[in-house]
Amino acid sequence: MKNLINNISFLISGFTLGNGLLFILFLIDRTLYESVKYHYSDGLTWYALFYLIPVLTGFLVVLSLKRMVIHKRIIIIFWIIASVELSGLISGSVLNKNYWGYFQKRPTVFQEIKKADIVFTCALVSNVDPAGIKSFFILTDTTKSPDCLFGRKDPYYGLTDRAFMVFQDRAHINGHLYDLPDIYNNSKTKPETDILNAISDRISKSDLITKGKFRENNLKQLNGYITEFQTTDTHLLV
Repeated sequence: MKNLINNISFLISGFTLGNGLLFILFLIDRTLYESVKYHYSDGLTWYALFYLIPVLTGFLVVLSLKRMVIHKRIIIIFWIIASVELSGLISGSVLNKNYWGYFQKRPTVFQEIKKADIVFTCALVSNVDPAGIKSFFILTDTTKSPDCLFGRKDPYYGLTDRAFMVFQDRAHINGHLYDLPDIYNNSKTKPETDILNAISDRISKSDLITKGKFRENNLKQLNGYITEFQTTDTHLLV
């Protein structure tokens, strides 16, 4: 029983070491590291880097120490490392959940957008102008065109680009998706006013903005992209 308990501390310490190896990837290419960490997909790469490799490293540590006689003071050090890892993992997950709305992995884009066939309208919208809060209105800003995907350069802040990155990645499957920047820059391909009003009204009546980073301030100030697209069998707004 004592050996089992000690092995747990070795396993968790090895998990910490495995997570530490990710820092090498961070030093080699920070953008690549963050692209994996904050990627919009639900691919296995994230789970391999952040869970599988650290767990395997933990088992390697357990196996390497299995036949060794370890001094009690060394075991105490392992338990200190394990305690710090567990407390950091749990408290960090809770704080992340309270602040951003998810524990560790950023939520993926919803499944329907991965089946996009064609985009009808795309517009940058806001409900804030110098006069105050109003219903959604369309902004004209070519510097924020979806052909300049901020999320490719800085995945941490590129939240609104995630849907557009899916369109872009699927464009080789359906060539219509290459037209997204032209649709955005075309004044005739914008959501209708009644659609903007309906979305604004739905958001204001929902609990969508009562959680997360901005739950205490600016609850009524909204801006972002509204995109109307179609999958093979569904017409959607996002």
